[in-house]
Amino acid sequence: MVDGERIDGAWCHIWRRCRPDSEYYLDDLIVFADGAITCGERTDLLRNDFPAQIVFAGESYASVLHGYWALSAADASDRSRIRSDRSRIRDAASGREAHDLGGQATHRSDWPNVRLAVMAELLRVKFTQHPELAQVLVSTGDARISYTGLSDSPFWRDVPDGRGRNWMGRLLELTRSELVAQQLLRPENPSGLK
Repeated sequence: MVDGERIDGAWCHIWRRCRPDSEYYLDDLIVFADGAITCGERTDLLRNDFPAQIVFAGESYASVLHGYWALSAADASDRSRIRSDRSRIRDAASGREAHDLGGQATHRSDWPNVRLAVMAELLRVKFTQHPELAQVLVSTGDARISYTGLSDSPFWRDVPDGRGRNWMGRLLELTRSELVAQQLLRPENPSGLK
């Protein structure tokens, strides 16, 4: 691998070394759908369909994607079917299936107005309830996060031709900065230094 190498034929990124003796990593971190490894970390851990159970507003969800689609549903029976916590038989056995079920359900009337806030809170919950995943997110430093995936809407993902809004990448960057701020402001760290 060399500086500026083209990845996947998609776009060209500037590569740099994590340490002088280590492998290269991206200035722009791409969260590949296939879980590519960037600077020794698996990026699939950052994806919404990664199976990290979360508890949000008293309900348990098998992943962020399960939570997102369950919370989008107007009908309580649809929310329950999508939620799929691990303690019972799952109707939505995977994030993909939760996506499909959620896409078929009637959405809350206010969903377009609240979906970004709901996703932001689900990400906060995921990374505060799973410190090992938070460590991976924080380890991305100040890299721009480009969220990719063909099945994700251009609203959420980055698209090379500029059509993608990359809201998921932006929300991951926001969550990362909040995690770093929490680390710096802990009482056991009165100087504010890491």
